[in-house]
Amino acid sequence: MSTHEIRTILEGAYIPEWETLGRLVSALHGRPETIRPLWAAAIRSQLHSAAAGASCLPAGAFG
Repeated sequence: MSTHEIRTILEGAYIPEWETLGRLVSALHGRPETIRPLWAAAIRSQLHSAAAGASCLPAGAFG
């Protein structure tokens, strides 16, 4: 994973697939099982926004 990709994930500008985010959380000594519900909510929000015509997800969507 590139530093650019990590930065965009942490800034909330990009939501990766769960496997990628889970690996990042683990690498940062976090608990992926705690983050997964937040990731799922962010994905749902992104899909809803895309359907409504919006093009980005705010970082606050991760809690």
